[in-house]
Amino acid sequence: NKTLFFTNPQKVKEINIDEYSKNLDALWEYKTSNEPSILYGYRNSNFLKWHFSKLSNNDYHIFGYFNKNILEGYLIVKNEDEKKIGLKRLRIIDIFVKDNSNNIIDNLLYYAHKFSKNKNYHIIEMIGFPDFIRERFQKLKPFSRLLPSWPFLYRAENELLKERLQNEDYWYASPFDGDASF
Repeated sequence: NKTLFFTNPQKVKEINIDEYSKNLDALWEYKTSNEPSILYGYRNSNFLKWHFSKLSNNDYHIFGYFNKNILEGYLIVKNEDEKKIGLKRLRIIDIFVKDNSNNIIDNLLYYAHKFSKNKNYHIIEMIGFPDFIRERFQKLKPFSRLLPSWPFLYRAENELLKERLQNEDYWYASPFDGDASF
């Protein structure tokens, strides 16, 4: 009995920050109020607008998952082409999902994968993210490689914060949270 990985990809569509700012803000409020012990980089609509203001609309795409017209999650990809070698690459820079729902994550990943194939990208890349997100990505059977240096670094000056950040259960680290998404 084979279980379908993606159950409702038609609930996903490409969105823009301006048109869906209230939906993005409601998701931000819901998630942070229901997970007060998790450290998140700020993700309300105003901050998302500021964060992506230096990029053209063709450099990043936001895919939203909707249930009865309510945004329950989004995934953001950024164009990371390597023009010198002719490589067309998308990097997943953020996934933000209500209740960390596997179903929503799966459908967003599927949509991003389908988008990358339709736009003739060679690679869709994921760096960072908590284990539960990486586990869902593994269902797509990606090629993985170890790099000689760690591409995801952080530095905490405060000793208590440094200790807490050693445990990924206390924070949600993605490329969005640093300079990897600029």
